Amino acid sequence: ALSVSDDGDGDGADPNDGDGASWHGGGAAGSGTSNMSHLRRTTNVPCFYYETPFVQGAGRVDDVAAMCKRKTLLHTERVVPHVKKRVRVARVEEIVLSPIEASTELIEKQVGDLEAELARSKPRAKVLQMSLQGSLLLQVNAGPLEIARVFLSADGDARTRYGAAQLRRLRNGMLAFVDVLQRAVEVNGRLVGDDQLEFQSMLEKGMDEFAAK
Repeated sequence: ALSVSDDGDGDGADPNDGDGASWHGGGAAGSGTSNMSHLRRTTNVPCFYYETPFVQGAGRVDDVAAMCKRKTLLHTERVVPHVKKRVRVARVEEIVLSPIEASTELIEKQVGDLEAELARSKPRAKVLQMSLQGSLLLQVNAGPLEIARVFLSADGDARTRYGAAQLRRLRNGMLAFVDVLQRAVEVNGRLVGDDQLEFQSMLEKGMDEFAAK
């Protein structure tokens, strides 16, 4: 049986999980987008899923070319919330994402998160800055730039390993990501005070370098 509780948004890490998996609720895997209302995400939920990243073959955990993701979907007998505190799992389904699919989903999620924040009547500078810093001021060889280098560079082998549709979806996602990053940097510039002008300058420089690559 599946214990169900409302943690505020239907998403989050399972406190009993120690393998890096994360839990989600609100429909089929991938449907819990940022712009979905709280009511829709927490009412009449027929399915929960958790994600577990894993390395393909002998790859390293920091190698996006080898990082896959497994989604385990738990379909319940009744929609949640329910009058009963525990609802039985009727069916379990697994979906395995290849490295390019896992990377594409990550980019699309970041686009959705930023778009949702920018759509607020009063965007929160702290939320924008967390996302911008993780994308534009990385100190290690990881993140969106590394994804673009591995899968979209002309001298890589992704074209022979993956289909045109997968590469096109990732490319479109990266273009949307660059666009929303530029808008987020501009909005952040209007929100910060004098004490954060240096940080804003670093973001703008990082944005220029990101777009150039």
